[in-house]
Amino acid sequence: MIHLIGDFSSLHFFLSRGLAQIGVDSTLWSSGDGWKNIPIDRRIGGGGNFFVRSFHQVSGSIEMRNAIRETDALFLATPYLFNRHVNYILQRFAILKSRNLVLQLAGCDHFFHEIFKESQLCRQCLRIDIGSSQCPFSRESWPNVEEIFKHARAYVPWASSYAEEGRVLQSKFNKPVLPTLRFPIDFSYLESIKKPVHLPKKNKIRVLHGISREGMKGTRVIIDAMKLLEDRRSDIEFVVVKRLPFDEYLSLLGTVDLVFDQLWGFGYGMNGAIALSFGAHVIYGSDLGQSSVDAEVIRMDSDAPVFQARKTENSVLLAEELDTIINSYLKIKNPRKVAIEYARGVHDAKLIANQFLKNVS
Repeated sequence: MIHLIGDFSSLHFFLSRGLAQIGVDSTLWSSGDGWKNIPIDRRIGGGGNFFVRSFHQVSGSIEMRNAIRETDALFLATPYLFNRHVNYILQRFAILKSRNLVLQLAGCDHFFHEIFKESQLCRQCLRIDIGSSQCPFSRESWPNVEEIFKHARAYVPWASSYAEEGRVLQSKFNKPVLPTLRFPIDFSYLESIKKPVHLPKKNKIRVLHGISREGMKGTRVIIDAMKLLEDRRSDIEFVVVKRLPFDEYLSLLGTVDLVFDQLWGFGYGMNGAIALSFGAHVIYGSDLGQSSVDAEVIRMDSDAPVFQARKTENSVLLAEELDTIINSYLKIKNPRKVAIEYARGVHDAKLIANQFLKNVS
């Protein structure tokens, strides 16, 4: 039996659906990733006030401990599963007894911050999102969190930047780092999503930016640049949405042409993979190969329907980049078909689930 514990932007949700398609049973234990309200099998945490969340965390931990057998395989989406004061205690009680625990590398953590703390990604996140000089994922804030990294038998990176983190973990803990995987998408689930009544304005290119972490995403620069571009061009419509529930956000993705995923990170994430699967092309920030991580991202995405915009805090320069990108997009024949065919070729959940099982076996 496979237990997928926690979630990161629907990674485990879509992986569970891919596993089901190849006849492998799994249980997804999650809070629904907070306000995103991503579908789950069994609840651990999330929802309500502090006392309600605490109840779900403790009761979920007990239920999970009782459900896990010695031969089961456990995959942890994040080492930060519960309230930071009891995170290690509950994980030690519920899952750290397993000798078959694998840690997914797909989101921020202490080691990721140590690697990229001098990058705009971390600096802007601390300045705008956190409003502090200390990363909230530091070992000082999460007692014994390194024990969770240490306990894992292996690490699975889900993007080039996390493969970089994997090499650090491998050196520190002498544990294997498995091959980097693409984000999984279940197309049958996307097709079941009800589309909104609102349709794009006729003869306009619709560009979406979804806000979750303003600093990390570079939201302020993106919005300023798009406003400048909207004043210059009459053929675009810029849409900004903030913290929409999962299914509501998916329904919106089906109505846009381009998605500006993020400005400061490395490549596109789950949001970008889902956007491609709906037929939208993806824009993300890039230093155009000046770092080893970014060069690897560009290599991996060489055939992808994506556009790299130069990382900059200058909204005027970014507006010029976006102007060029939109002109390039307009030259693509059947752009929606191109994006969907690419996504089906590299992000199909069944394909990824097979690769995942092969790697972790």
